[in-house]
Amino acid sequence: MKKMIIPFLFTLAAVAVSLFFYGDLPERMVIHFGSTQNPDNWVSTGVGAFLLPALILFVGAITIFSIRFEKDPQRRQRNEASLNNIVTIVSTTLFAVHCFMIAYNLGYKMGVAVFVTIIVGIVFVLMGNLMPRLRQSSVQFPKLPEHVQSKALRFQGRFMLIVGFVFLLLSLLPNSYIFPAFFISLSLFLVAIFSSVMYYSRLR
Repeated sequence: MKKMIIPFLFTLAAVAVSLFFYGDLPERMVIHFGSTQNPDNWVSTGVGAFLLPALILFVGAITIFSIRFEKDPQRRQRNEASLNNIVTIVSTTLFAVHCFMIAYNLGYKMGVAVFVTIIVGIVFVLMGNLMPRLRQSSVQFPKLPEHVQSKALRFQGRFMLIVGFVFLLLSLLPNSYIFPAFFISLSLFLVAIFSSVMYYSRLR
């Protein structure tokens, strides 16, 4: 139960933000934007104001529960040390998104593309620093020897760190170029990570 303190506190903070501004929010709230950065999905205020707070709690619980799939007690103990950091990163990110959505629906028309690249860039930087400390789980595929797994995670973590800084720099581009550059960079990142998994799996 102690592990749920962080997502629970962020959920309370998000609910407090929603309640404080609830009377000023529109009857229909924007909850999604298209590739052109224009709103393309709306919900009622009651749903929009509390959807992300509920998501913070739900995602936090799912992340914490996932450790139960680890059958090896030693691996579970080692992974639990990093689990709190992951839960904190996820909860903080969702709280930031919630605050952005509340501000946007209050009439503060901030750049969606700039916000996305900055928040994703920060997450990549944080996760990139965290990845070398992770340990493979019993359900991981493909299974790698520990020394190969360590090499793979060090490479992936450093690469994720670099891509995170690239995302942060993309926020400085003219607004119309940000999303195309972001999706191209993200696609290249996914291809590189998949290729690295294939490469290190051959080193077993």
